[in-house]
Amino acid sequence: MSAKFADGFDHYSIAQVTRKWNNILNGAGKAMSAGRFGGQAFNVANDSGSTRVALVKSLPLNINGWYIGFAFRIDALPGGTSTRNGMCSIRNNATDQMGLSVLGNGQMMVSRGGVTGTDLWQTSNSLSPNQWYYVEWYCFIHPTAGENELRVNGSSSGWVGRVTGAVTSTDGTANSNGITLGLSNFGGGYNGGSWNMLFDDLYVLDNAGGVPNVFLGDTRIQTIYAAGAGAASAWTPSTPPNWSCVNESPPNDDTSFVASGTATQRDLYTFTPLAAPPASIAFLQTNFCARKDDAALRQVSASVHSGAADSDATPQTIGSAYANYSDLWQTDPATGAAWTAAGVAAAQFGLREQA
Repeated sequence: MSAKFADGFDHYSIAQVTRKWNNILNGAGKAMSAGRFGGQAFNVANDSGSTRVALVKSLPLNINGWYIGFAFRIDALPGGTSTRNGMCSIRNNATDQMGLSVLGNGQMMVSRGGVTGTDLWQTSNSLSPNQWYYVEWYCFIHPTAGENELRVNGSSSGWVGRVTGAVTSTDGTANSNGITLGLSNFGGGYNGGSWNMLFDDLYVLDNAGGVPNVFLGDTRIQTIYAAGAGAASAWTPSTPPNWSCVNESPPNDDTSFVASGTATQRDLYTFTPLAAPPASIAFLQTNFCARKDDAALRQVSASVHSGAADSDATPQTIGSAYANYSDLWQTDPATGAAWTAAGVAAAQFGLREQA
């Protein structure tokens, strides 16, 4: 499966970031701000050159080729090229294999080894302050046969066209297994002034085959929530009805919830409609926030009811602290084809207790 991760930053608070991301490097200077189409965006605030904030996401399998897309806005640029801020990096464990940064004049730089490493490709075009852009970065990690391409708003002209046969590995391997979003440990942060970098509508794909494994173009991540009872209501609500216990944003944890200790019990819900039905849907990501309250092994699967059938994701082992559990659905289980707006509207989503 080519889709690996997505985030619209809408369904959790800034205090709950590490429920979905593995880590946040440095706690100061982070916030949620107004997103590109309403909702929220992740905001990296004034750095002053020392506090560098980044979200870290590890993925379970080694990935050589990455397609990463995100909406980006910066509200101030100091000018020149001697200062820079990291936007994104591709990592092998704690090693930054490649990094993408914005320079003080709005140009972007692709570097090996993170922003403080070896600069490879600099854009001739520049970003302007206080304007949303959709940035897409393809990078194939390899010690001798690496590849790179950088697009903004669907075009590579003036940014970075496809490059092949490059050294895109810091540690000499073709391995990478995670990304950072934000300043990371790149150094060279803007000194003084007041600025914010905003990130929204993030997707992460690999190039391992399947669909999609190409640039998606300007992409919107829409977040929808439970809105009514579905075909199954076997879990026990803190206060009926079930669906109203799981539709808050951000999650309110033990204030309202559904619970189950019985294997095979399923809870399904209808969902709010898409605010802007798209012409195409690349994939769907389900997210649920859960914890266990006993010492037993507890496993829960995201469940999709589409057509006449129920489909369950791989069981997730639940810990004792609340965490976000995500699953990716590239096709509608009822049709085996790509999701449509009508298919999402007709489907129900929920949970199945597996153990």
